Amino acid sequence: MHPPSLYGSVENQRWLRGHLEYLRDAYNEEHDLDDSEFQKKFVDIIPPHWTVCSITMNPNTDEICIVRLQAEITPIVVKLPLHRSRRPSTERKNMDFVNAVEELKQIISESDKTISTAKFYTEKSAVNEWWKRRMQLDHQLKRLLTTMENEWLGGFKGLLCGNYHEDPEGVQKFQRKLCQLVCSFIYGLPPNSTREKSQKTIDISLDMCRVFLRLGADPSERELDDIVYFLLSCYESQDVSVDYYRADILKNQLRGEINRYHEAASVKDIDTMAREQDNHVILIPDNNLHQFPLESLPIIRSQSVSRVPCLSFLRDRILRNRASTGEDGEDGIWTEVSVNSKKTCYVLNPSGDLMHTQNEFEGAFKNMDGWQGLIHEKPAELRWHNMLESRDLYMYFGHSAGQSIIRGQNIKKLKYCPVAILMGCSSGTLVDKGEYDADGYVMNFLLGGSPAVVANLWDVTDKSIDQLTSKMLNTWGLLNQNSKTKTSSSTSLVEAVSSSRDACTLPYLIGAAPIVYGIPVYIKRS
Repeated sequence: MHPPSLYGSVENQRWLRGHLEYLRDAYNEEHDLDDSEFQKKFVDIIPPHWTVCSITMNPNTDEICIVRLQAEITPIVVKLPLHRSRRPSTERKNMDFVNAVEELKQIISESDKTISTAKFYTEKSAVNEWWKRRMQLDHQLKRLLTTMENEWLGGFKGLLCGNYHEDPEGVQKFQRKLCQLVCSFIYGLPPNSTREKSQKTIDISLDMCRVFLRLGADPSERELDDIVYFLLSCYESQDVSVDYYRADILKNQLRGEINRYHEAASVKDIDTMAREQDNHVILIPDNNLHQFPLESLPIIRSQSVSRVPCLSFLRDRILRNRASTGEDGEDGIWTEVSVNSKKTCYVLNPSGDLMHTQNEFEGAFKNMDGWQGLIHEKPAELRWHNMLESRDLYMYFGHSAGQSIIRGQNIKKLKYCPVAILMGCSSGTLVDKGEYDADGYVMNFLLGGSPAVVANLWDVTDKSIDQLTSKMLNTWGLLNQNSKTKTSSSTSLVEAVSSSRDACTLPYLIGAAPIVYGIPVYIKRS
């Protein structure tokens, strides 16, 4: 990230103008790109330690489409019917999309009711009942996310993961064995026998094998069913006769091969379920899925996960960062985005009724070198507009997202838009606009050029979210200015949010609410 103080110079005004002209031309040519050009201009520019997953839901057909993108790798595209048949019709029907939305809205609505009535519970027994209800909602949200993962993603949930440590030889061996097992099953051939040339075969890519191996050494029956029925359907689509009634044979063979891979890697001291260092996942949920806290799906909850509105937005952030560090264009070297912790501004409890939040952070904030902020006071909009343009980081601790402090249209006009942490209720909520993209106040920061924005998907209680925020800021390294090192913090803001979800009493009802829009941002010591 360019130091804000340089943005006013003639040199950097020229850089910014040139970059915006480049983006204009890039956007104009998007509709003319063929597959190879799309791969070069959108996919291969993704930093090598990032994984991008676009997730689209068709509510009319109850189908979810996942596209996994990584630099220099052919995209994986999978369409999953929510009610795909793995077993005879006696099995319970999977949860459909409409029911999932209704349950999420019911959980949030009930949570809002408990928040609004909390002040009326004064007796100990009543307070206990209040907490009991809140914990029930917390468990209900956890169950909903677990059900979505198990029933919607099943054996393909590994698509959403970043890269894990692996045994390269073991992965190749697993690929060869799996292709052989499926082919032998289809044509009734003995193990290790050679098929006839006239018999069709389906290649299973290494990257798809990695998706299966990310299920771990002991995948569930449902996950194995998912994989087996997928592999067999690939042959069926090629007009090859498939005997699904014998699928359990292939399923048991698959379980054995997955287990053997993980055991063999363990002998080599390779932790196959550990993420590679600095790995990051970026989700692109569509208009139907943006309301869900997808970052808290069990398979990725412990990982560094953020979201962006669209792939073009992600390309903009990547190219902007490369241009600002002198690595212009698609072939530039990636340098992590970092902020100067001393160039922080904040608004703490502007309405004066969040005293717990004020007491939690006031002392620490006042002692931070270089910070500027207001406590128990609302700033004038013009003053704060100028403040934001000169800072690397903006933090807001009040109600909602701070719309009363600075209007959204003015945020979009900022010459320099800082990283933002907006910890108010529903600060990150997007409102549906029918056929148009969902919109919300948080989008103004993204459109203004902010690399990352932390915000809440729904209403939260101040004491609980304060616990999470405190853990997040310390984990990120923002409050550790006493460090003598001048290198960047090794923990990104996205990872700090992820690792802080369990710091509060309600790890889902509160812990799943904060999400990060944008890309990883680190602390730079100066």
